[in-house]
Amino acid sequence: GIIRVDVSVDGGETWTVAELQRPSQPRNRTWAWTPWRCSVAVPADAGGVEVVCKAVDSQYNTQPESVASVWNLRGCLSNAWFRMKVELDR
Repeated sequence: GIIRVDVSVDGGETWTVAELQRPSQPRNRTWAWTPWRCSVAVPADAGGVEVVCKAVDSQYNTQPESVASVWNLRGCLSNAWFRMKVELDR
């Protein structure tokens, strides 16, 4: 199962640990999504940011920055840091 999610808004230079929203399933018996939440500081003059997140599992495996090192023809186990651009309305 997932034990930690790290979130960055500066391309991975610094990370903030997210708060996991544990499902009602027993530990190590979760097979899909692990919801989380996180508050991060965003520069006052930023019109938008790219939110980057990576998960760490109970064996301390961390998602790689890109799928290049884990890519395979079948597409199995090919997940890397998730990135989402967010526009800020200030």
